[in-house]
Amino acid sequence: MATTSSSDRISGPIRSTLSGLRRRLRLYVLIEGLAMAGIWLAAMFWIGLAIDYLPVLLGASEMPRSSRLVLLSLVMAVLFYIVFRWIFRRCFVRLSDRSMALLLERQFAGFRDSLVTVVELVGRQKEQPGLTQEMLLQSQQQALQSLRTVQLRKIFNPVPLVRKLILVVILAISLLGLAYLAGDSFFLAWKRLYLLSSEDWPRQTEIMIDKFHQGQLKVARGSNFSLRVFANAKKHVPDYCSVYYHTEQGDRGRVHMRRRGHIHRDRQEFVYDGVPFKSVLSSVRFDVLGFDHRLKNYELQVVDSPSLIEVQLNCTFPDYLVDEELGVFLPRSERLTPGTRLPIGTRILARATADKSLTRVTMLDTTSDNQTPWDVIGDKNSSKEFTHEITELRNDVSLAVTLHDIDGVSNDPPFRILIGALQDAVPQVAVNLRGIGSAITPQAQIPVQGSIADDNALKGAWFHLQQVTQLTDDNAPEGPKEADDNATDQSAIVLEHEFPITLQLGDEQQYTLDLREQQRERTGQFELRTGQRILLTIRATDRYNLDDKPRLGSSEVFDLEIVTPDQLIRRLETTEISLRRRLQQVLDELHSTRDSVVRVRSSFDDNLGSGPTGKEPNDTTAASDDPQRMESLRLLRVQRSIQDVLRSQEEVNGIGLAFEDICTELINNRVDTTERIQHLQIELANPLNEIAHHEYPPAVQTLKSLESSLDDPPSRITLANAAVQQLDEILLGLERILKQILELESYNELIDIVRSIIEDQTRLIEDTEKQRDIQGIELLK
Repeated sequence: MATTSSSDRISGPIRSTLSGLRRRLRLYVLIEGLAMAGIWLAAMFWIGLAIDYLPVLLGASEMPRSSRLVLLSLVMAVLFYIVFRWIFRRCFVRLSDRSMALLLERQFAGFRDSLVTVVELVGRQKEQPGLTQEMLLQSQQQALQSLRTVQLRKIFNPVPLVRKLILVVILAISLLGLAYLAGDSFFLAWKRLYLLSSEDWPRQTEIMIDKFHQGQLKVARGSNFSLRVFANAKKHVPDYCSVYYHTEQGDRGRVHMRRRGHIHRDRQEFVYDGVPFKSVLSSVRFDVLGFDHRLKNYELQVVDSPSLIEVQLNCTFPDYLVDEELGVFLPRSERLTPGTRLPIGTRILARATADKSLTRVTMLDTTSDNQTPWDVIGDKNSSKEFTHEITELRNDVSLAVTLHDIDGVSNDPPFRILIGALQDAVPQVAVNLRGIGSAITPQAQIPVQGSIADDNALKGAWFHLQQVTQLTDDNAPEGPKEADDNATDQSAIVLEHEFPITLQLGDEQQYTLDLREQQRERTGQFELRTGQRILLTIRATDRYNLDDKPRLGSSEVFDLEIVTPDQLIRRLETTEISLRRRLQQVLDELHSTRDSVVRVRSSFDDNLGSGPTGKEPNDTTAASDDPQRMESLRLLRVQRSIQDVLRSQEEVNGIGLAFEDICTELINNRVDTTERIQHLQIELANPLNEIAHHEYPPAVQTLKSLESSLDDPPSRITLANAAVQQLDEILLGLERILKQILELESYNELIDIVRSIIEDQTRLIEDTEKQRDIQGIELLK
C-alpha cells in the first residue's frame, strides 16, 4: 500500500525544485520586463527633453503641444507593448512540471532523463500496466540523488538582466541627478512631456515686442513701421536680434535688428525699420529671436488707413451781411474744397465723414499748436462721422486732423482742413467830379460819377465837406486866438458838413450835390462865401459790426476854391487861351505832315526837281541814284505821317472835350452866359469832335493804304492825292475853328476892358466913401 501510494505522486524534493524553478523564471521575466519598461521611460524622457529643450538652446521654440502629445502617445503605446509582451504574457503563461523537468535535464546531464520519466509516469500506471513499480521507484531514486547537486541559479544567464538593470540604474541616477541639480527643469520637463503643460522653458535672455496686442498689430497700407524690441538687461543681453519673416506674397527672409542707444531702465532697445516693414503693402508674419528667446507667431496686418470722404460746412452768417433789400442771408451748407473762404464772423459747424469707423479724432491747430479732440457722432466703435464747431470765424483756420479707426490705425500725414477767413473790406469809393474844375461859385452844383462798392453790403454814403476860411484882419475873432481842433492851422477856421447820398442799385453811382439848395435848407448853418476853400470827399461805410471801429471808405480829396462868377469866367478864359495855343500848335504840326505827304507824292514824278513849294529842293533828288534808299525814305515818311496824324487826332479830340468841359463847368456853376455856352458848344466843341471822329479816320486809312501800295505806281499816286486832299480839308476845318476862337478872344478882351472899368469905378467909390468917413471923424474931434 505504501509503495503504491508513493508511486502515485512526485516526491516533495522534486516538486519543491520544480516550483522553485518556476518562481525564479517568473521573477526573472518580471524583473527583465520592468527593467525594459524603466529603460524605455527613462530613455524617452531624455529623448523628449532633448527634442523639447535643445532647440531652445539653439534659439528655436519648444515642441508644440500637439507634437508632445504624439510623443507621449508613442511612449505609452510602447510601454503598453513592453508590459504586455515582456511581463503580462510571460509571467502569466502556464509552466508545467514537464517543462521545468526538461529545462533541468538540459542544464544538468546527471539526471539522464530520470526526472522527466518521473514527472511523466507519476499517476499513469493504470494506463501503462507494463511498467513496473520498481522501475518508477528506481527513476525517482536516481532523480532525487541528482537533485542534491542541482543549483537553480546556474540555469539563468544573468548578464542580459544585469545589463538591463545597470542601464536602468544609470538612467535612474541621471534622472535623480537632474532632479537634484535642476529640479525646476526636471519638473518642468515632466509637466511638459507627460502633463502636456504649456509652460515654456526659462531663457537666459528675455525679449519683448512693443505695441503688439496678442501678437497682432494693424498698420496702414503703404506706411513705414519701426519694429521695437526690448531685452531685459537683468538677464543676458544679446548682441543682436533676428527677425524671421514671410509675407502674404510669399517673400521670406531674415534680417538683423540693431541696438539703439544704451541700457535705460534695465532695458536695451533694438530697432529695425527696413524691408519688410518699409512701405508695407501686405501682411507680414514674423518671429523675433534674441539669443535663446524666441517670440513667435507675430503678425503685422495691413489695413487701409482712414480717410475723409467729405467735409460739409454748415454756415450761419453774421448780421453785417444782412441786406435790407435782399433780406437776411439764410444758413447754408457747402462742401469744403481747396480755397474755401468764408466771411469773418461766420459760425461754422463742420461735419466730416470718413470711410471707416472711428474711435476718436484729434485736431491740431497749426496756427497756435493747440491740440483738441473732436466729437465722434454716435457709437464710438461704429461711427464714421464727427463734428467740430467754430463759434465765430476770426482768422484763417488751418487744422491738421488725425483719424483713429477701430483697427487702431491713424492717417499719416494728417488731413489738412483749410478755411480762409474772408476779411470784410473797406468800401471802395472811386468817383470823380464831372464838369467841375478847381474853382466853383457859391451857387454851384457838383455832379459826381463813379463806383461805390463793398464786398458785402453798403450801409450808406455821404459827401464830407470841410469849409476852410482863412483868417484875415477883417474876419479874425476878437480876443486871444485859441487852437481849434478842426482847423488845419491857426490861421484858418474849418467847419465840417455832411450831405447824404441816395445810393442806387449796383456799384455805379451818379449824384449831384446842389450847394445852393443845401445853403437854402441849412440857413445859418451852411453858407459859402467868396475866398473860402472846400475840401470835398465822398465817404461810404458798410454794415460790418463785429467791432466798434467802422469800416469807412473815402474817395480822393477834391480841393475847390470859392470864387465869384466873374473870377470863374476869367479862369475859364485863360483855359480857352491855352486851348487856342494847343490848336495852333496842332495846325502847325499838321501842315508839316501835309508837306511830308506832298514830298512823297512828288517823289513819284521823276521830272520834279524842287520841293512842293518850288523853292526848296526835293530831297528825293539826292536819292534818285539809289532806288532802294528812295523807297526806304518814302516808307519812312508815310509811316511818320500816319503817326503824326493819329497824334493830331488825339489832340483835336482832347481840345474838343476840354471845350465841352468848359461848357459843363459854366452850367454847373450857374454862370448866366447862355451865348458863351452856345458859342463854345456849337461853334467850337461840336466841330472839333466832328473833325476828330469823322475826318481824321479816312485820312489815316488812306495813309495806311498808301504805305502798303508804295510799290504799285498807279495806286500810290491816287492814294497820295487823296491823302493830301483829306489833310487839306482837315486843315481848313481847324483853321475855321481857330478863327472862331480868335473872335471869341477878341470879344472876351472887350468884356475884360468893360469889367476892369467897372471894377475901377467900384474901387474908386469905396475909396471915396472911406475918405468921407475919415473926414467926418476928424471934424467930430
